[in-house]
Parts: sequence; C-alpha cells; structure tokens
Amino acid sequence: MTPRFLALPAVVVVLAPLLAWAQGSTPPAPSPLLDRMLLEAAREGHTNAAGQLLAQGADANARGDSGLTALMTASVNGHALIVRRLLEHGADTAAREPRYGASALTIAARRGHFDIAVALLERGGGANSAETRTGMTTLALAAGSGSAELVTELLARGADVTTTAEDGFTALMGGAVGGSDAAVQLLIDAGAAVDGSRRDGATAFFLAAEAGNAMIVRRLARAGARRDIVTADGLTPLGRAVARGDAATAAVLIEAGISPDSPERGETPLMHAVKRGDDRMVELLLTAKAGVNAVSEPEGHTALMLAANRGLSPLVERLIAAGADANIQARDGWTAAAAAEMIGEDELAARLRRSSQRTTP
Repeated sequence: MTPRFLALPAVVVVLAPLLAWAQGSTPPAPSPLLDRMLLEAAREGHTNAAGQLLAQGADANARGDSGLTALMTASVNGHALIVRRLLEHGADTAAREPRYGASALTIAARRGHFDIAVALLERGGGANSAETRTGMTTLALAAGSGSAELVTELLARGADVTTTAEDGFTALMGGAVGGSDAAVQLLIDAGAAVDGSRRDGATAFFLAAEAGNAMIVRRLARAGARRDIVTADGLTPLGRAVARGDAATAAVLIEAGISPDSPERGETPLMHAVKRGDDRMVELLLTAKAGVNAVSEPEGHTALMLAANRGLSPLVERLIAAGADANIQARDGWTAAAAAEMIGEDELAARLRRSSQRTTP
C-alpha cells in the first residue's frame, strides 16, 4: 500500500529544488513541508521515505506541534531504522520535549525499545540521563518498561541504581511496577535500596503489591523489604491487593507476614472485601484467620454490618459461620439487623436477629 504522504502532490513540488541542487545550484532552503512529512514518516515507520526526505533537506531536528522531534517520534514508536537514519543526519540526542523534559533516550527506555536505546547510547546518550522536569532516570524508565535486557545494558554502562527522581521514585520501584522479576533481581544485585521510599511513603514492595506483581512482592520480601508500609494517604500493600480483587497477590502478602487484619483507612481487609462483594477474597481472609468481629474506625462497623447493609445474604451466612457476632453495635447504635432493615432486606434482618438471639449470653 502506498504510504499516505508519498501520495501528496507536494512531493513533486519539492523535487524541483532538489534536482537543481544536485546540478550544482544553491542547496534548497529549509522546507516546513518537508519537515512535516519527515515527522509523519518517523511516526508511521516509513524508513525509505524518511531517508529520501532527509536527502532532500528535511531537518533531522524538526519538531512537531507537541514538541517532539523526529528522533523522539521515531523512538516512541519503535522505528529503529529511522532512528539510525536521523542520527546519521545529525539528529540531536540531547534535545528535550517540553512537558517532562524527556529525551529520545528516556522515551525509548520508557517503551523498552532496546535497539533504539543502544543506538542513542552509542551516539552520546548518557546511561545516567533523566527527564529534566521529573528527574525520572533512564534506568528507572527501562525497569518500568519490564525490559531486563535494557536494564542490563544500562547497568553495564554505569547507570547508578541509587539515583532518584524528584519525588523519590527509584529504579527498583520502576522494576516493581514494570513486572519484570529478572529486572528487579538485577537491580537488587546492583545495590538498589530495597526500602527506598517515594515522597508519599510508597516503596517498591508497596508498588509491586499495588500493581499486582505477586512474584516481585515475594522476591522483595525475600530481600528483606519492610511489610508494614502505610502511605501518606493511608494505603497499605494488602489493602491495595484487596481493592484490586487480586487474591494471588493478597495470598503472597499474607504469606510474607502481613496481618490479614492490617487496616487501611480505618477498615480491615475483610471489610473492604465485603464492600466489594468479593467472595473469593473474603474466603482467603477468613482462612487466614482474619478477625471477623473487628470494628472500623471511627464508625465501629463490622464486616457483618457492611454485608447486611448491601443485602449480601451469602456473605452474611459465611461470616456468621465464621463466628460473626450480630449483637455488636456500631458507634451510632446500629446492628447488622438494623443495617439490613435500612435497605428493605427484612428477611435478612430476621435471619440476623435469630443469630443474635443464639449468641446472646
């Protein structure tokens, strides 16, 4: 299929000055049209057309409306051959886009484009370079992409595992989010601080749990990572797994020693699971001996009250079977039965009253 831009009538227009140049005349003046066509070629991956446009005088450092250069555009879209063509024509590897201060190298690292990153490194891109506005390092971005191969290359070129972004984000955190168990181990072996924390208190262990990367949670736990993380927003690793409905990660966290009753924003994981109607998570937590009669802060709600107030009869039965006490009153005096009545669940309320009568001394 003929590339879109090659069909443009403008191609014929720009060939005339090129032919004159080839015959010894003055080189053609810079052409905004050629530059726009080069940017499109870099975006769409049309290698031959990009080469022809560069030969015709298109600016290898042309920028689009977003501030991305042709080199950045080819890098973000994974077009390694075009990147090499642009470099051969003097594309500036140090150029930055305006939003994050990203370079072609940090962009390639963020996408995990190994061949492109190596080409840029060979042309002067520094292994310790970073986005100028965020401080996010090339190594952290590569780790976040999940590319253990690129992490290996950057470490071999002297990338510093201890450098952090402005908010404290580390390369190990990038690996924890990126999901590459191999990349995380490479960073640990290179001396990454396992318990380094972001400005909000999040650590690699927390971020791995939040992202649902159970294998990395286990690896970081074996490396001695702290488990008792509570961020500035009151979030916890187990709370994040429960919020995602991620039973596999929740199981690994409990296996790693986190209490199934560790609260997040005043409520236990069991309460959060009940509010989501997550039968599987409720079963996991009850099997792990979660406190079925724990009360929330400050309201004093129980998991049974929350299940009743949502009309979740199967969960109500499971909680009662696990020892839930229907007589417990919240701070405002409500019981589980009253919570069921509030939403018109009269049969469920009657069931809870029968349960409360059996458990009354």
